[in-house]
Amino acid sequence: AIWCKVNNKAPGFARFDQAQSTELDITYKNRFGPLKLPEAYTRLILDALEGDQSLFVRSDELQQAWRIVTPFLHKLETENKDPLKYPCSSRGPPQ
Repeated sequence: AIWCKVNNKAPGFARFDQAQSTELDITYKNRFGPLKLPEAYTRLILDALEGDQSLFVRSDELQQAWRIVTPFLHKLETENKDPLKYPCSSRGPPQ
């Protein structure tokens, strides 16, 4: 799902200085109705069987990602701190 807040010109002959704040809500349920979506890895496995590697990470990219993330993980571990927690589907921690 994608959620975005934008300023829109009202339809018709409204002036641009009369923009209205609008939420752009693109969710599968709102756009396509009730669907039976495949399980999380079904599409990924199908792509792999068909030879499509676009959703997979190359080994050099994976190494660089771990090179960047590992120092942060070590810092969390040595300082005995938990990552900030926040409710699922929220905009993240309040900070």
